[in-house]
Amino acid sequence: MSNSVLAYTFATTRRLIIRFFRTMSNVTNTFLVPSIMFLIMRILFGDFIRTAQGTEALNLIPLCTLMVLGAQWMSFSYAAAESIRDRTSGLSGRVASLPSGPLPLFLGEFLYYVLRSVAAGLTVWIVGMICGMRMERPGTVVGFLLLILIGSLCTATLSALVSQLTDTPESLMALTPLLMCVLFLSGGLVSAEAYVSAVRPFVRNNPVTHVVVMLISLNDGAPERVGLCLLWALGIILVLGSLALLSFRRRWQHGRRPSHS
Repeated sequence: MSNSVLAYTFATTRRLIIRFFRTMSNVTNTFLVPSIMFLIMRILFGDFIRTAQGTEALNLIPLCTLMVLGAQWMSFSYAAAESIRDRTSGLSGRVASLPSGPLPLFLGEFLYYVLRSVAAGLTVWIVGMICGMRMERPGTVVGFLLLILIGSLCTATLSALVSQLTDTPESLMALTPLLMCVLFLSGGLVSAEAYVSAVRPFVRNNPVTHVVVMLISLNDGAPERVGLCLLWALGIILVLGSLALLSFRRRWQHGRRPSHS
């Protein structure tokens, strides 16, 4: 990769980060909203989750896992909407017309997606620790950090893909119910056996369930499903990332420039 491509990539990311901190709604949706969501879940459903766990003290690891992923999945739609608005306003077209071509635009936006998702995930993790989440072993800390990083890569590939498939930010809301089903039809709040029989197979094989089981087992000192979680993550990143890159190339190679608004 040439120096000019790297320079324009980092310039694109820097521009997006500066705009992020200058836009109050972006800061609020990334840091404040996920924190409030975690606190609401902890206060309203803490006793219910503890009863379902069958323990005297509430284990916050499953809830924190769900809220980390939820915060990252929320950030995907906000970030993708920014890219769509840039493209429909003509800004992306002007950036892509620079000597380095459109590739730095794709890479710079992708890096921004990752950083934004990492920020959202770290925020929830820190709030979880403040609320009393106990991580008994170093492996649990490493597991959460990997969850935040790998989850951000998965979220970034999803953002990159959907931002190329539509020209209207409102259409991104169509994915929200699907993501919420994946998030909450899992073993994050209660075990798979607590669900009705019709959805138990989905809950047991849900990748979110695998992540929850992995982090709990790491905290207990007997790791489980680590390889399975990594395979799921690798598959998601490869599939969504490849589709995103193909969609991006097709859009720009075929000269599909959106009309200026």
